[in-house]
Amino acid sequence: MSVGSRSLLWPRLLLAGGATLLVMGGLLFALVQFLPGRSPPASPPAPLARVAPERPTPTPVRAPAPLPPAPEDGVRPPIDNGSAPPKQGAAPATLDVPQPKKAPEPKRAVPEPPPPKKKAPEAEPAPKPAPGDFQVGDTFYQEVVVGRASSYNSLAGNFQQNTRYAIVSRFEVLKKNADGSLVARQKVEGVRLANTDRALQAQLNALLQKTKGATFTVELDAKRKVVRFAGPREAIDVFAGGNPLGGQSFLLWSFLDPDAWKELAQLSFFRPQKPLKKGETWSVPMTHSWGPLGSWTGKSVFVHAGKQAALERFQYALQLAHRPPAGGGGGLPFAVGKSEFRIQTAGGTIAYDARKGRVATFEERFHVRGQVGVAALGVTTAIAMDEVQVFQVRILDRDPWKE
Repeated sequence: MSVGSRSLLWPRLLLAGGATLLVMGGLLFALVQFLPGRSPPASPPAPLARVAPERPTPTPVRAPAPLPPAPEDGVRPPIDNGSAPPKQGAAPATLDVPQPKKAPEPKRAVPEPPPPKKKAPEAEPAPKPAPGDFQVGDTFYQEVVVGRASSYNSLAGNFQQNTRYAIVSRFEVLKKNADGSLVARQKVEGVRLANTDRALQAQLNALLQKTKGATFTVELDAKRKVVRFAGPREAIDVFAGGNPLGGQSFLLWSFLDPDAWKELAQLSFFRPQKPLKKGETWSVPMTHSWGPLGSWTGKSVFVHAGKQAALERFQYALQLAHRPPAGGGGGLPFAVGKSEFRIQTAGGTIAYDARKGRVATFEERFHVRGQVGVAALGVTTAIAMDEVQVFQVRILDRDPWKE
């Protein structure tokens, strides 16, 4: 390169360097203008007295106005909440509302729960009475049908009588003791004379009607044995005017004596003392007063005969011996002398309903033969006597004559 050309280059370089410096200075000046300025340092603040901090008062927040209904074009107009609309492209301003700080609530003393109450022991339900375990107020009806065939033979002639009658009684339990013993009442509700000779029909019917309405008190021990039987005694004034040698007086005397009532009640309350097997036996002592004709003493022997038609069957035999009367006629219009009787057949059968714990039916047959000496009008006569009595009894819940 020549010297002339070099002299022309330097001015150009200087001019370019100055322009560059000028541009950089302008850029620096502009940059300084846009930077935030610093404020002069303020004087230090005076110390302030300590004041207890106050709880900030919450700034009420105005509830937003309800939205206007949407126009038909579906574009909802902007909401005017009193503030300037945000600039386009700027981020929406957030409302920073200071929330008051809740003071911690003091811990409340929680009371201890009361101890659970002890439940009172529930009373055990009363046990249901066993079948046949009678309670106060229990009732049942007893229907007795009596058939009696008698024959009397003496030097004065022969006399026969066939009588049939029925009696219905109502039993009610009045008292039950702690040991199981009972007190019951028996009341005769109705009587019927079914069959007899015309010559004695009026007398027998009059005697039978006297029993209607009669009331008896029956006391039984825990084993259902009758220990006391009280009630009106059967009148015997119908004997007046009768012919003892014809046998009429004997017939009327044994119509239904007190011991007969008692024995019928005893069988009506019958209950086996324990579960028995077929063939097992037991016995109970027995006595029966026969009035002026003496008495019977011995025992009743029972045997379990098995089950038939859903009923337990028990058979019993009356093993009795006759005792002659102590003397006299016991109010009869004649004197009773030496007498002797023997049992031909005495016993019966009981049908026991174990489900009810009560007798359903029973039947007894009593057949005796013997002779008795009768003194009347200064004449003593020996009378041969043959008598058969049959008792058929039903135990029912209702009066069978009113159904």
